[in-house]
Amino acid sequence: MADITWSADYPIGAGRGRTPSCCEIGDNKSVLFYYQPPLQAGWGVVGTIAGGAISYGVPSAFCVDCYPVVDPFSGCRIGDDKVFVVYLDNADDNYYGRVGIITGTTIAWGPAVELFATIPNNEPLHPSCFAVSSDKIVTFAEDGGFIGSKKGYFTVCRIAGNNISGVGPMTQLPPVGGNRTPRSIGVRLVDDKFAAIVTDDFFNNVHVFVGTVAGLTPSYGAVIDVDPLAWGTCHMLGIEAMSSDKVVVSWGDIGMGDRGRLSIATISGTAITMGGKYTIAPYIQSYIRNVLKIDDTHFLVLYRTPAGTYTRYCLVSGTQITIGDADLFYLDVGGDFTRDPDMALVKHGRPIVVWYGNLAATTYRTRYGGITVAPLVTTNPATRS
Repeated sequence: MADITWSADYPIGAGRGRTPSCCEIGDNKSVLFYYQPPLQAGWGVVGTIAGGAISYGVPSAFCVDCYPVVDPFSGCRIGDDKVFVVYLDNADDNYYGRVGIITGTTIAWGPAVELFATIPNNEPLHPSCFAVSSDKIVTFAEDGGFIGSKKGYFTVCRIAGNNISGVGPMTQLPPVGGNRTPRSIGVRLVDDKFAAIVTDDFFNNVHVFVGTVAGLTPSYGAVIDVDPLAWGTCHMLGIEAMSSDKVVVSWGDIGMGDRGRLSIATISGTAITMGGKYTIAPYIQSYIRNVLKIDDTHFLVLYRTPAGTYTRYCLVSGTQITIGDADLFYLDVGGDFTRDPDMALVKHGRPIVVWYGNLAATTYRTRYGGITVAPLVTTNPATRS
């Protein structure tokens, strides 16, 4: 018996694009953010699960000319009727934020506000964002320096209606090794407190820290390695809050032969402590793309192997993880595979995944899943180290 079953594919738009993003907004509804060449516009659209299918509202452009990099934008939920998006504008190489108000299946975007007015270097990359309260957004971004000189930054902005009413000071991410690279993402723990995972320059290791927000000013506690004994460079980050004092983190370890790794970290104040390390697929190359909380003791992992994309349903007890069997999400056929998927949980325990295919003729697509496990299937578990 599979832990999770997936629906058919539901295409959004034609043409090959860039990294999509998604977030839930209410009962069986999500917002999907995607990029559509040749116009290079960034779009948001509401997807609704009903009657065993996904239907879409009318797409609404938040940017008419996004910078043509792999991941020029990121979106997050503020509430059931409100989302936020950060994007890199091709006109001036700067980051902007916008608030989207949702009515039914329609998105109306508020005015664009620049978020990192003094970020150095041109062509910055890899923004990410998350809500740290009902009216505050934390945004991470990278400057456009060369390898060895890249730095990451974060800032906090305040939301009022469909406006960004204030932007706090730009703060450099923790200077582990002197420089930061931008591949940094975070997650809310409680209001005005968050955990984040970052890589150092050259992707040599992965670090985690706890941050707090006072007004619009962020600060952070001690920064620690997720795995001081990592065999090589690390990449592909994931983090998800299981509770106010516990997060699951994921990363890829190239030194182990490109193996996806997982761990539970516990939090006390602004101190964070790593638990044991787990390998998602110990005998095969694997890339963890996403981790997603299902409830307080379960999360879902989405990962790729040379054969296809799979999910594993996981149980958390303390800092220990029990990892269920691999359930096929998408079989690689004829050179097509899932590129840069994102995953969100809509209400009633239904994860939704958005991705685009590797072939030029493919489209952005979504699938939703239904958790069927009781109890967890663990005939082929991952390994702990």
